[in-house]
Amino acid sequence: MDCFRKAFRAASIKKAWLYMTACGLYEATINGQRVGDFVRAPGITDYRKRIQYQTYDVTTLLQDGENALTVQLADGWYRGSCGAWGLKNQYGTETKLLAQLELTHTDGSVQTVATDAGWDWSNDDPIRFADNKDGEVLYANNVPPIRERQRSQTILLRRLHPTTSRSRSMSGRKQSGLPHPPARPCWTSGRTSRVIRNLL
Repeated sequence: MDCFRKAFRAASIKKAWLYMTACGLYEATINGQRVGDFVRAPGITDYRKRIQYQTYDVTTLLQDGENALTVQLADGWYRGSCGAWGLKNQYGTETKLLAQLELTHTDGSVQTVATDAGWDWSNDDPIRFADNKDGEVLYANNVPPIRERQRSQTILLRRLHPTTSRSRSMSGRKQSGLPHPPARPCWTSGRTSRVIRNLL
């Protein structure tokens, strides 16, 4: 299981929107608090045709000063075990994450935190394996005490390896009043492939 983390500073936040999708399943936290209540996001889809994305209002999760956005990424339907015979890699061999956090300050200025080379990556999370069909493997020695879990997550991290791909389009649930995210570079851990042609 991959874990991505981006630390950033913010102050005087009026509104904050987080746009997120993945080839795989993701769960995001900001400052140790879960983002949204969508389980198994971004949802099942035919990855050859479309990928849903989610928009979250995360204003209340942010604080003045240091903040951290952390995302756990699992195989899901993208490359996990599927069907009666447990076939894997139905749509690809490497999970991918695409995220953008837009912070609107009280003075009207906008700060953007997006997936780029400044993110850190680790596969040393307590959850070593997670699959819709084959279950989860938890390495209990890596689970911090409850007191430490209440603080922002800190983990051993390495730098991401950027790819050259760009998302061409995103489709998702239509929600009124929410701005659409622009296309951003897609980043992976660089474990099995060096170049991803596009997210779709």
